[in-house]
Amino acid sequence: MCDTLGVCVTPLTCRHCGAVDAPVLGPGSGPHAARAHCRHCGRFVQWLPRVRVQRKEVMSVGSVNRCLLVGTISKYGVEVRYAPSGAPCASFTLVLVETDKDGAGST
Repeated sequence: MCDTLGVCVTPLTCRHCGAVDAPVLGPGSGPHAARAHCRHCGRFVQWLPRVRVQRKEVMSVGSVNRCLLVGTISKYGVEVRYAPSGAPCASFTLVLVETDKDGAGST
């Protein structure tokens, strides 16, 4: 059985509830590729070595890039508006100071 990320795992038997199903995978550590949890009761089943976890080629939909900006919120503050669905949306101006090699700062 394969999940949405293209990771395929054979069904395992849970020794706690007896269910036989593909486990929910958690992060692995060391030589283990993943930590398997029972899909039904949520308890730990076993550590999975890298050979038991196979990845299928999945078409990439997109990616998420991160950028950390450190600065000061401008004198206008934060404006919070609400969408018709009730979801909040905040707008603000962030003042950044860029320091050159010679130590002079500019905004």
